[in-house]
Amino acid sequence: MDNQEDVIKLLIDFDKRAGSLDISELVEQTIKYIADKFSLSRLSIELFQDAPCGLLIRNVTEEVDGLNTGQLIPLSNERFIALKSQLAPNYCPSLADHCSDSVTMKRLAAGGIKSFFTIPLVMKGAVLGYLNAGSRKLDGIPENDRDLLLLIAPRLAQAIHNSMLYEKLHESDSKFKSLVNSIDDLIFVLDSNHRITAYYADKDQLYLKPEEFLGKRVSEIMPPDVAAKLEDAINRLKTGGRVEFEYSLNMNNKVSWYSISLSSIFDNGTYQGVAAVARDITEKKEIEFNLKKSEEIYNTILEDSYAGIVQINMEMEICYVNDNIVKLFGYSKEELIGENFLKFLDDDTAALMKIRMEMRKAGELLPPFVEMPITRKDGAVRWIENRTSIINKVNGERVSMSQMLDITERKEAERELIETLQRQDLVLNAVPLAFYTADPNNDMATTWISEQIEGLIGFKSEVLTTSNTFWR
Repeated sequence: MDNQEDVIKLLIDFDKRAGSLDISELVEQTIKYIADKFSLSRLSIELFQDAPCGLLIRNVTEEVDGLNTGQLIPLSNERFIALKSQLAPNYCPSLADHCSDSVTMKRLAAGGIKSFFTIPLVMKGAVLGYLNAGSRKLDGIPENDRDLLLLIAPRLAQAIHNSMLYEKLHESDSKFKSLVNSIDDLIFVLDSNHRITAYYADKDQLYLKPEEFLGKRVSEIMPPDVAAKLEDAINRLKTGGRVEFEYSLNMNNKVSWYSISLSSIFDNGTYQGVAAVARDITEKKEIEFNLKKSEEIYNTILEDSYAGIVQINMEMEICYVNDNIVKLFGYSKEELIGENFLKFLDDDTAALMKIRMEMRKAGELLPPFVEMPITRKDGAVRWIENRTSIINKVNGERVSMSQMLDITERKEAERELIETLQRQDLVLNAVPLAFYTADPNNDMATTWISEQIEGLIGFKSEVLTTSNTFWR
């Protein structure tokens, strides 16, 4: 070869352009260029695949020894391990003496190749593949050409290695961009000086245009209150870890809320900067605000209600009481919350309430209210009217909502009225006169008669009080 510098320059150029050439292009262009400089019958570069299954062969011609360009040659696992560990060049001036040692050599011999020179492409102690040269003449590869191929091999290995790295980087970057594009989060990368060096986000989501924030510190572009939080978080991350917090920004005449997670970036133990992932939580915040507002209105209604309000879970534990329940039961809220409601009932009423709760759990419909006695803290018994319904809370929990009215005075009045009527019956029935009452608004229908009338006329009171024609 007249000018060995040309090949070296070519490989240096390939090395520089590793990011723009895939491995196939790099290998094919190298073979084409070297083949023009050498008088060889065969030139190929064989590269190992990631899986131990074979060699990828690239030839100087479209077809050599029955193998097409780019064909994968199957290898046994043992053969693969042997080739991967073969670090020394191997020159066979007479292929016939060595053809039994290699499947590849047998193929070469079948193609008329008589001398063969193979150089492992080694990078960091690992064999990436082989640079192979063949001639149809015995001892047909001159020493000068062999020396030049030995000089080319390390440069070629470096170029191939770099291309492999760029391909992996490109694949990884493509996957990362696909992942980023599939989510709505905003991702930013800051260097060790807290300057924003990269971002991955839809430009419509950004607080500022990229040209306004790239290369700048957060303190230069963010509102003071947000910048202070970010700077504090970044300073804490110099030793590792992760920091999360929420912040708001005034964007397009409205307040937008974000949740941000910042993590340290280290390379070989050296702090390189911070990765920040921000998520728009404005909708969530609006829901929380509206929910809080609704809860405030709801709680105001409960607290201002004339009735006593108590929430009881499915295990009969008290979850909430308003002030009227505190007055009714005589206990503080702290004493009532978490207590079993059955504690305040007598045995018969407690048994009834257990049955009603089991029926509600089963989805059965019950009368909406029941009258029952409860025992206050001071031991006094009060009668209440209890109206109950089942509600589902925001967290999905089912609770029993009860409105309780103190009807003790009414029950006392009813008892006194019954006792009064009973006394009147006794007096009227004891007097030797016949009495009856009739409704003038209902055609003088009989409403009550004394026992003396039954004896006087021989009719039972049931007959007389169901007829309005008897007395005509």
